[in-house]
Amino acid sequence: MIDPSTLAPAVVHLTCAVWKPLLQPLPVDRYWMWLMPPLLIAIAVVWKSIKIDDPARLPRQAASLAAQFVVLMIVAAAVLWLIVELV
Repeated sequence: MIDPSTLAPAVVHLTCAVWKPLLQPLPVDRYWMWLMPPLLIAIAVVWKSIKIDDPARLPRQAASLAAQFVVLMIVAAAVLWLIVELV
């Protein structure tokens, strides 16, 4: 039979090792920019797969939309940077 007193530290360790996503976000400070391209591609593919009629056009249309997202983000960052620097 297993002695319950030997299990107590293991149970405490397991309950303390649980990741709480809202209270303890993942430490992605150094490489969060690398998570943007997969997110943009996924959003573009899902959006275009809902909107277009011909699935053969999906890769080109999704790539075009993802490129538009990137350009829009660069323009928005430049505008916000100018506002911060000039004001």
